[in-house]
Amino acid sequence: KTLTYPVSYRKWNEEYVKGLPPSKVETNTSDSERISKESLEMKLARQNSNYSNFTTTFKNPLPDQTRVSSHFGSRRILNNIKKQGHSGTDYAAPIGSLVLAPAPGKVVYINQDMFLTGKTIMIDHGYGIFSSYSHLNEINVKLNQEVRTSDAIGKVGQTGRATGPHLHFTITWYGIRVNPEDLI
Repeated sequence: KTLTYPVSYRKWNEEYVKGLPPSKVETNTSDSERISKESLEMKLARQNSNYSNFTTTFKNPLPDQTRVSSHFGSRRILNNIKKQGHSGTDYAAPIGSLVLAPAPGKVVYINQDMFLTGKTIMIDHGYGIFSSYSHLNEINVKLNQEVRTSDAIGKVGQTGRATGPHLHFTITWYGIRVNPEDLI
């Protein structure tokens, strides 16, 4: 069966972020190579979605912190330099706020110090859906650990390229980034 869906043009918002260290915006060759390597690691971690207890319900990973400081898709202008659209949703929250698993899954990637995203976790939720959590202050899970909805997986921080404490929450479906707010 073939279905056709109309696709309409969308104008994305622009967000201006100032005060970042210049080295986090215009990277040198070494840092660019590191960013590419870390991006490839995450892509490889998303290659096989093996978690079988899929749920259709996702919760906010920061239920007590609902202020979105940056929406999915908004074009980022960092220190007056145009960059790509925002790949996730940012929730402003105090350092140390508990980050909870939004749905059951298996931890498939952990990195304690990514150039752009700092302390980062990725969870496989099954059927090609992966979530990731960036700029953490603390990681409270281990690689291959299974988590249930609302399990504490980490704490909000300001690691990597960040101007303030927040959680960067990303969802991908078969490698395509989708708006996390649409799943909550």
